[in-house]
Amino acid sequence: MSLRRTFLQRMAAMPLMSAFVPGSSVAAARSRDYFAELGVRPFINAAGTYTTLTASLMPTEVTDAIVSASKQFVPLMELQDKVGEKIAAMLGSEAAMVTSGAAGALVCGTAACVTGDNNAAILQLPDLTNLKSEVLIQKSHRYGYDHAVRAVGIKMIEIETADELDRAVSSNTAMMLFFNDADPRGKINAAQWVALGKKHKVPTFVDASADVPPVENLTRIPKMGWDLVTFSGGKGLRGPQSAGILAGKRT
Repeated sequence: MSLRRTFLQRMAAMPLMSAFVPGSSVAAARSRDYFAELGVRPFINAAGTYTTLTASLMPTEVTDAIVSASKQFVPLMELQDKVGEKIAAMLGSEAAMVTSGAAGALVCGTAACVTGDNNAAILQLPDLTNLKSEVLIQKSHRYGYDHAVRAVGIKMIEIETADELDRAVSSNTAMMLFFNDADPRGKINAAQWVALGKKHKVPTFVDASADVPPVENLTRIPKMGWDLVTFSGGKGLRGPQSAGILAGKRT
């Protein structure tokens, strides 16, 4: 009985069998108003691509690509590598990867700065024993999504001036985080932040999640010298809100 159940479960996941699963009719799905069924009222968005307002709407070419890709099985790790290579070439970066939103990119990027390619350290997270455990950030750059950075286990060290940063850098500093939207509010601008990172040999990470448009930022910002940069997939890029891009230096 157990073997038969396992066999049927696996067959149900196959494209051919899924056509016979009740409720799988594409035509029927398209005719349903899911928001009405849930009691959620749509609205006219005159505010912008805010995450809590569903960010942006996906064009047909995006949804068509999602539907097309959902019809085939492929090796996921190979797909991730190939897509990353394609995106890196388009952005003019050494490397890139698709993440679970810009928040996922913040987690992955921070973890990379903490562990490098040390497999034992990767498995050790979020236990930072004997690992670098501090991230420098301007006080004016603190924001809700820095929780994604702290999820790795690190401690945020707040500074306001370049002199304070010079004094705060230590052998325990894993990364320097910059929130691009807060650039006008800080005492250290983007170019200076990059220069300070290079001076102290500390990786710099810029959260540029909402900085597209203009489209030129996709190539301009990575070329400013940042070690890592993230863009949200669900805002100006008009992809799925659950997607993001992490790009930057390969090592």
